[in-house]
Amino acid sequence: MGRFLFIIGLLLIFVSVGYMIFFISGNEMVGGLICNGDETLEQQHRQTFSGNTGGSTTDFYCVDEEGESRDVTDTMIIVGAGGFIAIFLPSLLMTIIGGRMMMKRTTKQFINKFVDGQNINDISQYQPQSQDDVQAILQQLSAKAGKPAPAQGTLTDRLKQLEDARDDGLLSQAEYDRMRQAILDNID
Repeated sequence: MGRFLFIIGLLLIFVSVGYMIFFISGNEMVGGLICNGDETLEQQHRQTFSGNTGGSTTDFYCVDEEGESRDVTDTMIIVGAGGFIAIFLPSLLMTIIGGRMMMKRTTKQFINKFVDGQNINDISQYQPQSQDDVQAILQQLSAKAGKPAPAQGTLTDRLKQLEDARDDGLLSQAEYDRMRQAILDNID
């Protein structure tokens, strides 16, 4: 599900960019949305200068058969930006949610590799049996997070390492609490 949301979100981001390019081009289809039936959409490009700086401006007009024109630049901006935002924001949200779901799934699969011989579906059900189990998991989590792991550090080092794994999103709060208690229960 996460991969699906991520891919659809990315595709929709590209669609939103394509929409903006299409809309800015000001072709006949866009004119049909903005102008009345007997009007055509026209663009007027102007060079602007202010002091030492220059730029260009594009204005949009709906022109009828008699040559009467009305300025629709503001409408073009509202419809163009509104359409872009209506597509872009949900697609960005889908991409973020899908990416987080994929990351969570991958992290759970990674952590489940530590449970040799145990067939469990949820790492939150895993109970470390010894201090060595906790230390092995902490070392693997540190390696995954790209942080150095003390081989058999002090109690403070082990608790800090466990806290870092939780803060990096590698452990849930419940997993953190359970492993912290296992460390405290096995104080040498």
